[in-house]
Amino acid sequence: MHKNQIFFFTAQKINEIGEYERFFHTKRYIESINPVKKSRFKMMATLGYSNMKKFITLKKEWDQLRRNIPLSYFDYIGLNREVLEFTLELDWEEYEQALQIPRYPHSAIVRIMSAVYKNITIPTGSHENEAIAYLFDFMKEKRFRCCINYPQLLSIFLEPNGDIKKVYYPPSIRFTKTSAIPEKDGSGIGTSYLG
Repeated sequence: MHKNQIFFFTAQKINEIGEYERFFHTKRYIESINPVKKSRFKMMATLGYSNMKKFITLKKEWDQLRRNIPLSYFDYIGLNREVLEFTLELDWEEYEQALQIPRYPHSAIVRIMSAVYKNITIPTGSHENEAIAYLFDFMKEKRFRCCINYPQLLSIFLEPNGDIKKVYYPPSIRFTKTSAIPEKDGSGIGTSYLG
């Protein structure tokens, strides 16, 4: 849980898609070339950090591709850009396969008001299309927005006027001159934060 997260106003349940893990091959590649733990202090100093606790937290998030990654970190661990591109291709193939798996969501996120969310349980065994119909029936009465969220795969946003918007989270990384930026994964949907 994020330190500024408001647990009471956050939707707690998530839908999963079998064994799918976003960036599976890329994370394993980064893990395989990472230096041993005893060289963390040298790595921290070389990369310009002075707080070990903060650095270890950042490094863990970089290795899991959960935040922007300084290219100096990739350079330090000896990341080969061609191998990275290959692992991203493998991850993309698995992502496309995961999209083809029939989905049976067990819950949806309901937006009560700005920054206030709760879960609604979807009847067991409902296919995604049945779940959408069930949520639209719920929305006719309550007029709340809903979302079926499969973090790391896709989110399906439902509006009271009948609109459906799908947002996809492919395993892709955008590069700038100084950073590698993993694209968003939908994991923060239905989460309330302070500040």
